[in-house]
Amino acid sequence: MKVSLTIVVFILGSLCSASAQSIAVKARDTQPAPYIRLKFQAQINNEPLELGKSYYVSGLEDSVSIKTLKFYMADLTFSDAEMALDERSYATFLIDMEDTVSLQRSFRTSKEASYNEFSFSLGIDSVTQNSGAKGGELDPTRGMYWSWQSGYINFKLEGTSNSCPARNHLFQYHIGGFQSPYNTLQSLVFEYDQSSSILIIMDCNKLLTQKNITENFQIMSPNERAMNFANKLPGIFRIGP
Repeated sequence: MKVSLTIVVFILGSLCSASAQSIAVKARDTQPAPYIRLKFQAQINNEPLELGKSYYVSGLEDSVSIKTLKFYMADLTFSDAEMALDERSYATFLIDMEDTVSLQRSFRTSKEASYNEFSFSLGIDSVTQNSGAKGGELDPTRGMYWSWQSGYINFKLEGTSNSCPARNHLFQYHIGGFQSPYNTLQSLVFEYDQSSSILIIMDCNKLLTQKNITENFQIMSPNERAMNFANKLPGIFRIGP
């Protein structure tokens, strides 16, 4: 009888242990996938940009005030080095310095994924452009749409400087275009260190050059000057500390 009781206790203990392991595995399986958060921060003179604030820019020997800065981010993708693992968000986001909520975006990844780089498009691809105006973050009321023919504005920067010879000293860069030879869409690629939070800094000083402010102070349509400006945009982005 004692032997039988010992066997029963052993069997029950084994079943409880197996059940506990099963519950633990199930709990791990049902845990939500982790999020990676991207935070965008524009800077002038290595300090966070405040819209409407006047900044002295040494390259201009003059002050600059930025009134508007916004752009479209699309096709956010995380990949490994061999491109064997690839996760992509097909959502399009409007990053607007005036809207603090828009400056932080989250991306859900696979639970056991391991990436070492990520990328996104700066602007709207030609397929989306050809399909006309849309709603949500692509709504024309957000001020980033020209017309069915010219499509969306990929990047917009506006401000004032006494060095700018335009009326009211206003410089305006509305960078768009999706048809050859003026397709201004840009692709940005960054290294990824497995962090759950990524700070992406935009160095505005690289755009506030003497030539841009005094000569190329107004770009408002798809053309060669828009292409030259767009080609410089990837260089203003970097990963922050």
